[in-house]
Amino acid sequence: MLQDLRIKLAQAKKTFSEAWLACAFMMVQGDLTAFTLNHALVATSTGVYSALAIVLTLHLRPNAGKFFIAWMTGLVVMLADKMTHPTHFGDAWSEALMTGIGAMCLAFIFDAIAKARKADD
Repeated sequence: MLQDLRIKLAQAKKTFSEAWLACAFMMVQGDLTAFTLNHALVATSTGVYSALAIVLTLHLRPNAGKFFIAWMTGLVVMLADKMTHPTHFGDAWSEALMTGIGAMCLAFIFDAIAKARKADD
């Protein structure tokens, strides 16, 4: 039980990071010089909602693989981004969609980095 909780908390932390980075980057459209404290707060909200949704997902599907988790990360980040703030570019769902895709890509990148670190140990 405790091990299960640790796994879910680790995934929540990872998902928060992926959501926060993707959201922050998309809000300023890649121009990090435009990044403000307000952007950081909005990205934090997106990250918290996404992390909570992933914990719920892992509770409902405890044996989920990395592809399912990455796909779900993209989906929940897209929905959390749309829920927390209006789009900064394109149509109504453009920024949320790009943020979700970015978070999904980060999920794969973070998994690859973790796997490489584990292989080095």
